[in-house]
Amino acid sequence: MPPLEEVKRAYGDYPRVSAEEAKIMRAQQEEWLLRTGWCTAEDVARYYAECGE
Repeated sequence: MPPLEEVKRAYGDYPRVSAEEAKIMRAQQEEWLLRTGWCTAEDVARYYAECGE
């Protein structure tokens, strides 16, 4: 794994995502996980309970 400073230089110009955009993307990811059967609603609830989100 490269040093952190090297990674920052390589990816420092990537656009930042706002908190609202991140929430939308998270919801889309969860919807996909549930729709495709990768996770159950219980899995998602357990994740939030364990992470404190």
